[in-house]
Formats: sequence, C-alpha cells, structure tokens
Amino acid sequence: MNIPEIISLIQISSFVIVSLGTIGFTLLDLRNRNVFKFPVYPPKSFVSVYIISGVLLVLTQFYNIGVCHLFPSENLCIGEERVNNCNVNNLAIDCYQLARITEKKMKDYERSEYYFQKSCDLNYSYSCLELAVRKSRDSEFLTAVDYARKACTLGLKSGCYNSACYNSILKIKDESLKDFRKTLEMGVDNWEFILTDEDLTYLRSTDEFKSLLAERNALKKITTP
Repeated sequence: MNIPEIISLIQISSFVIVSLGTIGFTLLDLRNRNVFKFPVYPPKSFVSVYIISGVLLVLTQFYNIGVCHLFPSENLCIGEERVNNCNVNNLAIDCYQLARITEKKMKDYERSEYYFQKSCDLNYSYSCLELAVRKSRDSEFLTAVDYARKACTLGLKSGCYNSACYNSILKIKDESLKDFRKTLEMGVDNWEFILTDEDLTYLRSTDEFKSLLAERNALKKITTP
C-alpha cells in the first residue's frame, strides 16, 4: 500500500470508531440520567481508543488539506502507482485523476493542465471537456471548440453542446447548428435551459434553430396524451 492509501484507511477506521463511540457515549449518558443508582461507564481502554482515533482523524484531515501544499510531491500526495500508470503506462483515467488531485490538493494548476492534456490526448472525453471549459473561461473560444468537439467525437453529449455554445458565441452559424443537432441526436431533456442559455443567444436567433424548435414543439404535441 502507498502512503495515500494508508492515510485513507486510517481516516476511514478512525471515523468509524469515533462515530460509533459518540453514539455509544450518548446512549450511556441517556441511560445514566434515568438510572441514577446504577450508572454504567465505558471501559477506560475504549475511551483511550476513542481519543486516539479522534486525534488520528484530525491528523489525517490535516494531511489531506495541508501536507500537499507544504510538500507538493506527487508520490506523497497521489501515490506512486497512479503516477506510474499515467506517466509510464499511459492510462487516461489515471492521468485524469492526477489532474484533479494536483489541482485540488497541490494547487499546481500548470501541472494539472498538463495531465488533463495528456489524458485528452489519450482520448478521455472528460479531460477534453475540462480543457474546453478552461479555454472558454479565458475567452479562447476557437481552442475551446477544438477540445469540446473532440469530447463530442468521443461520445460525450456535453462536449457537443459546449461546442455548439462556443460556435454560437463566435457567431459561426453552420458549425454551431451542426454541433447542436448532434446534441439533439444524443437526447435532450432540458429545453428550458437551452431556451435561456446566454451562450446560445445567437443560434436561437437563426431561422434554422427556430425550425428545429417548431419541429420539437410539433412532436411534443403529438406524443403528449
């Protein structure tokens, strides 16, 4: 077992002991309040275990929150196996997890983007979508389209929808419409959001979108009992 797995095991075990102990102490307290002559107290050994578990729970929480900021080592914060799975074995899901952990625990955003990029290159759709969202936040919509469209090609519906939005912002009607149609083909169940999403303002103003909406409304009338 690597260090993060050991820490996680300690944290879970400590949480269970502290939770059960708290429940037990509460029940004993309630019982002793009603039976004054014969109070029952927990064994000292269990009290000691309870206190130690509480301390360990606090320390492991500190590890999760603080140690990766103080000592930003990938092997320490993430685990050598996962690092190797990404960097050596080229496993996309492990690269994605590395990206999330380096961002949240280590606050290393540059390293996080590197792992998202590698995961996307390995055809993990959620990493491509994450990069698309990041680029859109920086108003790099042409680059965002490329990432979102790759996520779409890999079968992620939100990638198709995001690509439609970015093309709509860029006022590239045909591309936005093509991506939106792909979204419809994958199934859309939130038309209320689509009809108010500011990113689709331009697309909604086109005759083609209005025709799609009319077809949808007509179909809804037919299928509604």
